[in-house]
Amino acid sequence: MTRRLSIKFWPDSERPRERLLEKGGDALSDAQLLAILLRTGDQGISALDLAIQLLDQFGGFAEIERASIPELTELKGIGPAKAAQVKAAIEISRRIGRSDEIKKPRFTVGRISTGFSRRPWRALAMRNSGFSFSIQNTA
Repeated sequence: MTRRLSIKFWPDSERPRERLLEKGGDALSDAQLLAILLRTGDQGISALDLAIQLLDQFGGFAEIERASIPELTELKGIGPAKAAQVKAAIEISRRIGRSDEIKKPRFTVGRISTGFSRRPWRALAMRNSGFSFSIQNTA
């Protein structure tokens, strides 16, 4: 099946939104998730193809996050509205990551207290990653 057809003509099992509803977000690729945000493609190009082009041009979500709105709109099919939608989704993921850090669980092994958080959306907008821990003297 060629992707030049509008997504509405694809089988339900191949449509990104329907796959998300049926199988959950983990079953979708980055391009499929982005296609859901974009909602529509451009003349002769599906939303999925447009998402693939956007990811290819910028190299991934982290680079899209760093790009300006004018840089995003240089891609044919991405106007200010679609660029704003993508930027808003990335900002939401950043805020989720921030709120997760405040609520991260703590556990103690001997005298070492450590914290961690599960941030599935944080990876989308991470600029730097790292690991930290603290040793507390409770004696």
